[in-house]
Amino acid sequence: MPLTSLVAAAGMLIGGPTFHAAQTFFVPLYAGLVVIGFSVGALIGQSRRAAWLAGLLTLFSGFFMPYWTTTATFAPFGVTGVLCLLAIGQGRRAGHWRWYAAAGALAALAHLTRADGLLLLIVLFVVALWPGFPAKKRWQSVIAGLLAYLLVMTPWFVRNLNAIGL
Repeated sequence: MPLTSLVAAAGMLIGGPTFHAAQTFFVPLYAGLVVIGFSVGALIGQSRRAAWLAGLLTLFSGFFMPYWTTTATFAPFGVTGVLCLLAIGQGRRAGHWRWYAAAGALAALAHLTRADGLLLLIVLFVVALWPGFPAKKRWQSVIAGLLAYLLVMTPWFVRNLNAIGL
């Protein structure tokens, strides 16, 4: 999927064709993921201790720690995936379609990072259609998420159709 390559290419555009230049934007993505982990820990745990624990567990994430700042999909997918899930959660809490539209766009960015990012769109559908709100509001949320997803993904889909000629 193209997003990781585009992030690496943006770094190389600034710093030249080296691996260290390609890493330029992966390091801030990883740092952002740690901050998001801290914030989610504070939100869910409702304490500073939980926030610090979540942030430090994200920072020192065991086996995967050496790969966060490489030109791999870990950091971009981590950021887009967790922000998508947070937007879905906010949409469920607030009951407003705008959060689902944001989640749909973030699911598309996650899909542009890794093929399994498409699974986030399925999560969006399940959460939006889960009983608890009027049916009209649930379907508005699904349609908003799907349209935002398609808005972001359409150029990639068109490119694929032109490349393979289906």
